[in-house]
Amino acid sequence: MSGLILLILALLTCFVLLIALVIREVMRRRAQMEQLEEAELPIRQVQATVLDKKIQRIDTGSYKMPSHHLEYRVLFQLSGGGKKLLSLSAEQYDAVAIMEYGLLIFPGEIPLDFHDHFGVEQEAAGE
Repeated sequence: MSGLILLILALLTCFVLLIALVIREVMRRRAQMEQLEEAELPIRQVQATVLDKKIQRIDTGSYKMPSHHLEYRVLFQLSGGGKKLLSLSAEQYDAVAIMEYGLLIFPGEIPLDFHDHFGVEQEAAGE
């Protein structure tokens, strides 16, 4: 009986953590879109190839209360010869593959779409 209770508590904990992650991602995306609206940066659309992907652990907090978060960075080779390093969400990071080629849509440092992976329609991004 106690094993069943522990299992139920573990499942509830996983469910709460999953909900918290979803809420965090929604809030992060909303903040990005608000920054984009405020900045009114020109939206660039270029063909690009994924050159490299890196996950970097960023330590935060203090020695008494250490904490960290992960940054998901992708290096793109742009068709014009330049390179662009962008931070992505974990889901976006997982959606792209090294040497993948496609249309990269971004204003400034916020990626809107790459090869239709991020859920922003190309027509809407150009408006």
